[in-house]
Amino acid sequence: RQNEKSNYWKCKQKRCKATLTIDFEDQKVGVSAQKHSIVEPSSETCEVPLTDNQIKALKFVQKVKSRVSNGDEAGTSKILEDEQNKLFKTLNTLQEKDDIATLIPSFQKMKYGLQKRKGKNRSK
Repeated sequence: RQNEKSNYWKCKQKRCKATLTIDFEDQKVGVSAQKHSIVEPSSETCEVPLTDNQIKALKFVQKVKSRVSNGDEAGTSKILEDEQNKLFKTLNTLQEKDDIATLIPSFQKMKYGLQKRKGKNRSK
């Protein structure tokens, strides 16, 4: 969820009570006392905390969806490209850039959903 000061993230795993609050400068404002865990779909469960790069990738997807939903006049591929450029300018090392590149979804994976969002907000 988003409010005027920050974004509030909640784990999508039903039993996990972990939360994270990030302000609009990508700074962690609050982290829940409950340890965050991701349950991998396998016979064994393993707990893996989200990395900073995973958080940046999630925030990237949220920004792209938000711009498309808010009626940005640019095309969906242009919006995605703009947000990728903004994100990569904030990264310092080549390793970070490689990690983020593997975490963010490709345009082809997001295309249908983004165009559907854009169509819902287009005036008739």
